[in-house]
Amino acid sequence: MPAYALVRNPSKVIIYDCPRRNLSAKQVRKTLGCDLVINGGLYNLSTGKPVCHLRIDGKTLATEDWTRPGLGWDTGSVDVRMMEANDMMQVDNFIGCVVL
Repeated sequence: MPAYALVRNPSKVIIYDCPRRNLSAKQVRKTLGCDLVINGGLYNLSTGKPVCHLRIDGKTLATEDWTRPGLGWDTGSVDVRMMEANDMMQVDNFIGCVVL
């Protein structure tokens, strides 16, 4: 059964590109001082590079030929909205929901 957490009125929403693959969600939470961490990344285990659709602070780190719904927002905003991956260039941050 999935677990859901509701965070009302978040003060910041970011995608944190973990610099070390062995950093746990608990360690990321402590490092960033955030209230909630969702481990949502898919990475190529050979290279450590992200796969699927991922955009952080205006830089596209991964894209595919296919599209999928995901979460997108602009840096500094907490207005997160559902959108298609083929529209991710319209926002600074996007993570494909397949990885969530």
